[in-house]
Amino acid sequence: MKDDLEILRSDVEPKHKIRGAHSTIIGGREGRDLLNRIAESEYVKKIIPGVIENKGTSKGSVRLKLTRCDRNGNVRALLIHGGTVQQIYIITTAKNREDGEILIERLRSLP
Repeated sequence: MKDDLEILRSDVEPKHKIRGAHSTIIGGREGRDLLNRIAESEYVKKIIPGVIENKGTSKGSVRLKLTRCDRNGNVRALLIHGGTVQQIYIITTAKNREDGEILIERLRSLP
């Protein structure tokens, strides 16, 4: 595993990290809280809420699933609330897929 010092850190305040064309975040307060926890990571530069797909009811628990990272180290995630799914793009300070995989594991272990 790489040393922390090899991955740059972001100096953007967490409250300024969640932005993009879609301002709606599914799951209400719970959904926003999940994204805020990710935004607190010093390795996250920006969180962009994406397209929302509704395949049923919006009842049920809200959860965030970190799915994969691209070749630039940015992470794709799904915010899930019942049958409603929203794509979330997490822009990180990682420079490549290897660093992105390290960051996914760190983000998954956040409280």
